[in-house]
Amino acid sequence: MPGILDRVAAQRYNEFHPQTVSEFFALQLARKLEDHSAARHYHELVEEHSEESLLVAYRRAMAASGDHCGTLARNFHSALSRVNGHGPCVDTARLLAIKIERRTVSAAVFLGRHPEDTETRHLSSMRAKAEASAVSFIQWLTNNFEIESAAIECEPANRELRRSMLHKLIVAVLRERMLPISEIPKSHLIASFGHPEPRSRREMREITQSIWPVLGPDTGILDAVSLGLYLQTERIFTSQI
Repeated sequence: MPGILDRVAAQRYNEFHPQTVSEFFALQLARKLEDHSAARHYHELVEEHSEESLLVAYRRAMAASGDHCGTLARNFHSALSRVNGHGPCVDTARLLAIKIERRTVSAAVFLGRHPEDTETRHLSSMRAKAEASAVSFIQWLTNNFEIESAAIECEPANRELRRSMLHKLIVAVLRERMLPISEIPKSHLIASFGHPEPRSRREMREITQSIWPVLGPDTGILDAVSLGLYLQTERIFTSQI
């Protein structure tokens, strides 16, 4: 029977909080294969194989799971051993990720999984001016970047009126531009940033800042970048290649 020190060491080894984009990819791969505690192992695989090869093995494992032969993780490892060469790169889409606060709207423009630009617009305390400023900010972003899709956190049922109105206005602007919009629940976003799952948005922000220390302390920017990284990583798992 392992001693307490062995159990503590094993628990620490199983903890995984990404500090790079590739580590975040490894964590999402582990989560999708229902093998969360082995995230470090998947990061080792990322260092040994191209992400494209890992994605090919992942898709084959998902297809095999419909035949009920083995676990997803086992199917994945079996498929990976048979992957030859590299699959095509799908990490090139441009995304606008948006975080709405009562007095600010923050945005991160992503090309693939890397932020190209981050901006925050501070809003007036007067409702009409704040709404006009928020709309012009989103229009400026979509006019100046070749945005292909957008992401925003889901609007909670109990969100206060001001943020609720800003959310609706921004979604309306994005729809006018005919951009696909992904709305992500806050709890789902935070949970994707570590194993064990972060207990708060603050912990998620700390992980995001460890990936990109240059971002600084702006919480709106950190939230928008977290959202962008999550969705752009999801995109490469769901893209058909």
